[in-house]
Amino acid sequence: MRKIIIACIFSIFALTGCSSNIFNYSSEEEVINEVKPIKESELTMENLYVKNDEGYLPSATKMYINFNKVATSADSSRLIYFLDGEDVLIPTMYKNDKLLFYTSQTLPTTFYFERFEDDGYSLGAMQLGINAANKCIAEANTKTFIEDSMFGKNVNKLVKFGTNQAKDTTIIINKVNGTPITFNSLSIGGTLTGFIYGNTYNVEYYIGSLKVEEDIVADTHFFTSFEMEETSKFELEDNFVKFDMSNCVSGYYFVNGYGFIRYVDQERGVDISKINFNTPRTENSYINIETTAAPIDGQEVEE
Repeated sequence: MRKIIIACIFSIFALTGCSSNIFNYSSEEEVINEVKPIKESELTMENLYVKNDEGYLPSATKMYINFNKVATSADSSRLIYFLDGEDVLIPTMYKNDKLLFYTSQTLPTTFYFERFEDDGYSLGAMQLGINAANKCIAEANTKTFIEDSMFGKNVNKLVKFGTNQAKDTTIIINKVNGTPITFNSLSIGGTLTGFIYGNTYNVEYYIGSLKVEEDIVADTHFFTSFEMEETSKFELEDNFVKFDMSNCVSGYYFVNGYGFIRYVDQERGVDISKINFNTPRTENSYINIETTAAPIDGQEVEE
């Protein structure tokens, strides 16, 4: 697990819709945007900004990722996630806004706009799979359990991540609020779906044959890579690189490792609560993307 400031990445390498809501709670939540615009004099180098009539909105950089490089193709093993409500810092860009990069570094020849599916809120576990017995399995390590989430902290107390005991341990997540976990409970990134942020859920899981039952808060918001756009075109405007988003549809984008934004392919003023940010660009959007939440064991996370 890595918590990063995206500018550091640059210096190194300059559908909930597909899953059913199994817990009988509404997955529709009010869209809240708490990003505050700043003045041009307050901008910092090597950062991505959304420019609108009110000022400059910094792209989201205070987040967790499970990868360490810019991708050239979509891959469902790549996840971005936010803890404890920090997802409100994702800026929203409208069609009549500008996407600007402020930099003194040499620019790459190709820019990648990696689109992420919004998998909603969940417990702090990812890269889950379903075994031959139709049980939801999780490896006892920090590639699977997020150490700073409530679920990760609780499991870590019992198995001690990084120890020999943990290496030989497979955890079965059996039920949530009495509902059995199945393949349909998982997102394409192998996260549990159908939760509401801040709500508490009764989780039944097994360490070997040892049954554990705990109340866990849904504190993690997951996004999974599922589409990719790329371009070699950009414009120079004053002191900025300006990116053209006209070929992009509404969705969440990790822009060339610079920052994370929510893009609305309509002009400001539209009711974005009515927009599905996970609508595939084409019918083939999920083809050739390895689905981690598959009924097999032994999925690996990119290092």
